[in-house]
Amino acid sequence: MSDYWSTKVTSQKTGIPEGTLRWWRHEGEGPESFTLGKRRVVYRRDDVEAWIAGQQEATKRGGDVILPPHIARRNNAAIIAAAEHRGEL
Repeated sequence: MSDYWSTKVTSQKTGIPEGTLRWWRHEGEGPESFTLGKRRVVYRRDDVEAWIAGQQEATKRGGDVILPPHIARRNNAAIIAAAEHRGEL
């Protein structure tokens, strides 16, 4: 069974202000939430984590290794030499 978080706990765990979570809920945005009973809004931990992962995937930048040209040339030469040695080229 998943953990259920209130808006306050979700705010504390994610660093997103409670007001922003409420606005997103009103707009149909942000992590999935639902009501228990008539008024209690809750977020499933798994849903919040999945939403965060989706945000990461949709907005991530960088992470590519950029080698200086003199090192890149050396590495490419080594890769080509190994492929030639294996008879792949």
